[in-house]
Amino acid sequence: MLNAELQASVAALTGEPPQFEVLELKKFSDQQIRQALSFEASPATVEKVMNNHQLVDLARRPVMSQLILKALPDIEAGKAIDLARIYLYAVTRKMQHDIQKKRTFTSLADKLYFLCELSWEMLSKNRMSLNYREFPDRIRRLFESEVQQQKDLDHWHYD
Repeated sequence: MLNAELQASVAALTGEPPQFEVLELKKFSDQQIRQALSFEASPATVEKVMNNHQLVDLARRPVMSQLILKALPDIEAGKAIDLARIYLYAVTRKMQHDIQKKRTFTSLADKLYFLCELSWEMLSKNRMSLNYREFPDRIRRLFESEVQQQKDLDHWHYD
């Protein structure tokens, strides 16, 4: 529903702003976190997460708990776990998934390069958002082989 995948969640939208309702979700309890993790992880991994206070705090937020779920393969593989690494594991998995689905760049290296350049552009211009249709000329020059026409930029809106 939060991704507008459920038809009923978008049926009444008119196209006029705002096109959403603000929801406040209750935080998960320890029992709910444990249950959600147990659907995807081994009991040992569930305990590893539950014994990390920072991860439990993150998992209390229903939307943010997805980060931990996406990072479970790395946690189960015995990789180091802290908040920064959970974000890294989850975002890397998301980027690889987008590449496989051909929603974005063809390689992780190109995507990371693009995101670094985009981040620098936003920081140096003191802009915390940048519409993909407003890419600065510098970024267009850096990626000119991928951005021949405006329609090529349209594929980048996922990033």
